[in-house]
Amino acid sequence: MGRYIKDIELNQPLDVVSLVMEDYIYHNRFQRTDWNGEMVFCLQDGHGRERYLKWSYAGGVYHVEAWLKGAFGKERDLDGIGKGASRREFRESIDRLEAQLKHRQTAGMASGHVGADPLHHSTDYQAEHQKWKEAEATPCQGMPSWQREQNGQTAGNMPAGQTGRSGQGNLFGNQGIGYGILGILFGIWIPVVGILCGVMGVKRSQGVGKVLCMVAFAISVLEIAAYVLFFIVYGATLL
Repeated sequence: MGRYIKDIELNQPLDVVSLVMEDYIYHNRFQRTDWNGEMVFCLQDGHGRERYLKWSYAGGVYHVEAWLKGAFGKERDLDGIGKGASRREFRESIDRLEAQLKHRQTAGMASGHVGADPLHHSTDYQAEHQKWKEAEATPCQGMPSWQREQNGQTAGNMPAGQTGRSGQGNLFGNQGIGYGILGILFGIWIPVVGILCGVMGVKRSQGVGKVLCMVAFAISVLEIAAYVLFFIVYGATLL
């Protein structure tokens, strides 16, 4: 549990590092959002998982923090046992980004100074972030509408492999209501399937959908416990 955190001494000009990071954030469709009071970048990947990224650059040292949103809203790092596809792909993406920053050629680029985090323009960062949060903060979703329009990627012509999920009107998307409903139904008759639906839904949903998935999981566990208790009691009567 936690975050992937790393510091790399680059000693590159600020504009070089900023260019690489802005290119990475744009082409990977990250959005600026709020995570428990922190200004971070996020995206919902093709597996329905939320990726989060935070970076800074000061004194020639690049600092990056990355994590996935785990079950029940907890942070999940990019290392350890049980690496899923989202975890593995995000870590590989971060590794490529770090390699690009280390080997970035500065020849022919505008010169600059080794400066500070370009996101912290104001000396009163906390007040600036709170003002942005109240005005613009949005949940982590797929590619924002303004970027889809700019790239010509509307719902009808998204490239293969990109779902552009926003969770609106999608029972198995960001809201996860479909997982919750199926989990409750299966939880009564086939509790093992109910547990699977509940776990999958909790990882992929939020709001009402997450609550339904948690209920489905609880019902399924109780059903299994009832079956076990029944067979114990029934077996005892036969002895």
